[in-house]
Amino acid sequence: ENSYLFGIDTYNENQVVIGDINNEQLSFIKFSDDSTTVKHIPFHRFDALENPNTLKVYKDHLWIATQNSLKKINIPSLLETDTVVSKNYYFDRDFFNASFKGDSHHNIEFNDNGLLVAASSDGLLMFDEKEYNYNNKPPRIRLDNISVFSETLNDSLYFKNNSVELPYTNNYLTFSMEAITFSNPENVQFKYRLKGLRDGNEWSDVTKNNIAVFPFLPPGKYVYEFTADNGNGIWQENTFTYPFEIKSPFWRQSWFWIITILGISGFTLLYLLRRNKLRQIQSEKFSKDLLNAQEEERTRVSKDLHDSVGQQLTLIKKKAQNSNQLELSVLTNEALEEVRSISRALYPSNLKQLGLSESIEQLLYDLDEESDMFFSVEIDAINALFDKDETLNIYRFIQEAVNNVLKHAQAKTLIVNIKGLDDFVEIKIKDNGKGFDNVNAKRQKSLGLKTMEERIRILNGNLSIKSKRGNGTTIIAQIPV
Repeated sequence: ENSYLFGIDTYNENQVVIGDINNEQLSFIKFSDDSTTVKHIPFHRFDALENPNTLKVYKDHLWIATQNSLKKINIPSLLETDTVVSKNYYFDRDFFNASFKGDSHHNIEFNDNGLLVAASSDGLLMFDEKEYNYNNKPPRIRLDNISVFSETLNDSLYFKNNSVELPYTNNYLTFSMEAITFSNPENVQFKYRLKGLRDGNEWSDVTKNNIAVFPFLPPGKYVYEFTADNGNGIWQENTFTYPFEIKSPFWRQSWFWIITILGISGFTLLYLLRRNKLRQIQSEKFSKDLLNAQEEERTRVSKDLHDSVGQQLTLIKKKAQNSNQLELSVLTNEALEEVRSISRALYPSNLKQLGLSESIEQLLYDLDEESDMFFSVEIDAINALFDKDETLNIYRFIQEAVNNVLKHAQAKTLIVNIKGLDDFVEIKIKDNGKGFDNVNAKRQKSLGLKTMEERIRILNGNLSIKSKRGNGTTIIAQIPV
């Protein structure tokens, strides 16, 4: 019931075999005088038994014809030990592509020599088992298709340097393999590998699935390889190779990090330089403002001494002279001269009247008169080279330097040379005093030396101090014009 028989034939005197397509089974029916015995064997126990057309019993073997093959099954092994012993004969499709006619169970016949004769849609088929040769040629292999995610890859768009270079986003690849053979294509097996992956040199398990999927590959260079057999176990020795590369994103490229590091370093350097420049400008402005405030205070004190104390002393001197108090007059005159001297030291008013060169000469002349030290002075005319603030700073620098010699050097000789050169003015102050060893330590501790350095720095000049204990000190300042 519900059967569709594709063939029926007798096996010995009281047994028949029936092929049932609907139930996908072979049935052996054995008749006796008083009973019937049925043995069903499903198709899945037989390898490559698809779309059978007809069957025929010859001696102890059951022959089943399909569209492209013949299957020979040993009947005693099947019935007595329930063991499948079979052999497949495949037709070369280039030689024979007709199918068996399935409209009659007399479709297959054997002659006395075992030659199989069958009707086909194109004519008469003759098959001699003794002359059959299995296909021993390996298949031709190629890639049928490559997909990126679900889209077919047009690798010509990415072909560079004899290889395919894919962007890092195209990293989900599917390879569709193809093996061309005419003997047993449904039994073709594949194996593949992807060199460049971890364990990429190991071949995959043998499979009939012709699809290989590699999801989310990391950036790197790869070579996809595969091979296949012809369905009869003959493998293609020359593997198919497909080299390709998945490029790293730009933020993983060495050039990106080099540029980034150089950019960050350059930005940091510019920031530090700008910050240091701002600090330097602020420091210079602070020093300049401090010196200006000091000069303003000196000017104020100088005017107070001259206008107030000086006038009072002058008045006392006149009264002493009018009352013939000569001793008081002399003392008052000395005090008046001292006040005038302090006033001139606080504010050199003669800078406006005499100019820089003559004011320096006057300063050194006054100091020479007041000390036992021998002065050697040589000064070029530099009055027109500097503005008011620069002139005052140069004058104060020389004043501070000479006063330091008078107070601390214990020198017998002092040489002051001021030369006007092409691009700068050089000031050289040299003494033969006691000197000192550690110049840097002395400069850090001495407020006078710090003030001198600050004035030269405001003038954008260079200051050099050379000293050695017992050999005096030489101060050289170079101030750009």
